[in-house]
Amino acid sequence: MKALCLTHLGRKAEAEKSAAEVDAFLATIPRALAQPERLHLEGEIALARGDHAAARAALQKAAQLAPTEGIKMDSGPIEIRYALARAALEGGKIEEARKALGEVIEAGPARVMTPLPYVRSLALLASLEEKAGKTANARKLYERYLGYWKDGQIDRAEVARAGQRMATLGPRPAA
Repeated sequence: MKALCLTHLGRKAEAEKSAAEVDAFLATIPRALAQPERLHLEGEIALARGDHAAARAALQKAAQLAPTEGIKMDSGPIEIRYALARAALEGGKIEEARKALGEVIEAGPARVMTPLPYVRSLALLASLEEKAGKTANARKLYERYLGYWKDGQIDRAEVARAGQRMATLGPRPAA
């Protein structure tokens, strides 16, 4: 986290030192556990630098190593896919983003430990569905998003935008 924050601040040398410290720690644990985390950090740092291709490459590898299936309640696979979706969106890879967001939303027990990426994924995917003309699905996703966040304290601008989009989409068709 420190390396990522330092990268966002443009403090490259300090960020590299912090990333090296993380890498030294990861070297002490089994590779199967460390490698997804190492690639996740690499991808997040690349995304913070604006290198979408490098971010996507690292995060795609991390996602392959960190499945979302099963009853494991590990936040890593969800955070990796959420980061992959953001990198894909920023790099103009809409279908890749849609796939990663869908994996976050459908992750089952793993998403319990990651409410922020999960709920934010609902809003991002709703926006993509709306732009693709899939208004019924967009409406359902916005409803789910607002069901979680409408009365909360965070992401207030996005909550307002989602409410406006719902109003624009109109009422749900009668069944």
